[in-house]
Amino acid sequence: MSPDLDNRARVYSAIAEWEAATPIRFMEISEASGNYVEFVPGLGCGSAVGMTGGRQVVRLAPDCSTGNAIHEIGHVLGLHHEQAREDRSTK
Repeated sequence: MSPDLDNRARVYSAIAEWEAATPIRFMEISEASGNYVEFVPGLGCGSAVGMTGGRQVVRLAPDCSTGNAIHEIGHVLGLHHEQAREDRSTK
């Protein structure tokens, strides 16, 4: 996590929710290398969908909640919004 990120507890809570509900486990690293996710302050809440390779940024504005952090972690893991499904009817 970026040292500039406020309310880091929301990220720890979001990670705990994922770990409680899935077999996915997260680990904190002390030195950035390889593929990793960094939670940083930003405008709004956002992340790329799926692994981008190397540093992957999750942006969290001060008003982004634990629920928003859970949602963005889902994007990191490759989950899209329901309306983006290829099998969704366009009619």
